Amino acid sequence: MNPPTALIRCRKEIRDVLTEVKQQGKTVFINSHMLSELEMVCDRVAILVGGRVAKQGTIDQLSEAKQRYEMNMSRQTASHRPMRASR
Repeated sequence: MNPPTALIRCRKEIRDVLTEVKQQGKTVFINSHMLSELEMVCDRVAILVGGRVAKQGTIDQLSEAKQRYEMNMSRQTASHRPMRASR
């Protein structure tokens, strides 16, 4: 099996385990930048900035058209600020 195929298979296996744990009513904390993966298994998400929760809710709530979040990252600091959606 080539590496890309192995990676895809591994991600599916992890999703399956997370789905099973979710069905048992347990909470799992996941750190990921792959929102498409999170959408498949998460009921709620939180955006952390500097180790603190900056925003939380369902993916639908956080991706409403009326809001957008801009994240500025550097090695020393991280900041966020809510922005209005452009029309």
